[in-house]
Amino acid sequence: MATPITLSPPVLYSLRALSEAGYGSVETLHRAIHEGRLEAVRVGGRVKVSADALDDYLRLSAERYSRDGGGAR
Repeated sequence: MATPITLSPPVLYSLRALSEAGYGSVETLHRAIHEGRLEAVRVGGRVKVSADALDDYLRLSAERYSRDGGGAR
């Protein structure tokens, strides 16, 4: 007999919620999406970001920051 699988929907964040949590301005997040650095989906006409996509974005941003010596001065 097969074991039933329970699927739960992914956690999705609005750009406003991410901005309010300190992940950058809404404009910065939109730019990252447009440049392909942050993956997003449209849900009901709104842009949403999954927890996994946010993790990837933060990891890549940290790697880029470290590689570039802490940013331009």
